[in-house]
Amino acid sequence: MIKFKAKRECQGCPHYINFNRENVVFSFKFMVRDEYSLFSCSQEEKNAFLKTMEKLSQLTWENVMSINRHKLGCEHISQKSIKTPIPSYITPDTQLIAFRFSGKKAMVGFRNRDTFYIIWFDKDFSLYKHG
Repeated sequence: MIKFKAKRECQGCPHYINFNRENVVFSFKFMVRDEYSLFSCSQEEKNAFLKTMEKLSQLTWENVMSINRHKLGCEHISQKSIKTPIPSYITPDTQLIAFRFSGKKAMVGFRNRDTFYIIWFDKDFSLYKHG
């Protein structure tokens, strides 16, 4: 179970950080090691992922949230739509997010503060029910 302990910060506090105005940071800390990992992607897909990650890391979360989900934007994914076992550290209240990394192929994970933790790479559209 992931529980990030963060000091509560109010907008009027001198050390307040609005993480929506911070650039997107990526982490592989919680990536699964199965058919949905980066290691299962082709070299072309890995190259596309790196290009996407480079572009996204230059944007703030505010920017990303305003971009079309099929371009550099993202969309929320229901945990109920995930077709593979969900790791035990993903609590029921964790909001899953998908970014496109190669055409409409998605990387799925969750956000905490300015960091997007990648869990899965859905290169064959089999990870979750696509709308």
